[in-house]
Amino acid sequence: MACAGGDLSGLISSLYISLYEISKGGFSGFATQLCRQAFWMNLYIFIFNLFIPAFPLDGSRCLVALLMMCQVGLTKTAMITSLTAFVVVGGMVIWGFIALFLKDDPNGLFTIFIAGFIFLSSKELYDMTKFGRVREHPLFSRPCYSEQESNTVGSDDNEVGASTGTMA
Repeated sequence: MACAGGDLSGLISSLYISLYEISKGGFSGFATQLCRQAFWMNLYIFIFNLFIPAFPLDGSRCLVALLMMCQVGLTKTAMITSLTAFVVVGGMVIWGFIALFLKDDPNGLFTIFIAGFIFLSSKELYDMTKFGRVREHPLFSRPCYSEQESNTVGSDDNEVGASTGTMA
């Protein structure tokens, strides 16, 4: 279901590109340009939301679902998800600084703020995983993950928790 969440932006993008194609012939330049810009904005939101594996974006839910389908334990999945998000945050911060200072693009500041928000969310997941409270996190509090965890091979949380405790 999480992977389908981004489909709405994709659907809206399709609607706007259709309106753009229709409006090229008869509507004013403003309406045509509005449809074109709305298409690109929704396409960017779709890509950003679905393909960046960092909580609270849908990409993190897709990553979690994929890892759980591959029989990775709940705690290990949470640790992988939070560490992947930290890598994404690092890339976003670098991209933001390059955009802000080398390209004189004020959107770089916005990228840095989004990276900070994702960092705080991922740090919360990392801390909860480290202290054995992963099931309290909104990403892992659903009953389907508890059922999956009981069916996962090698899902001993103590073993994974002990190995992640040394990472700090």
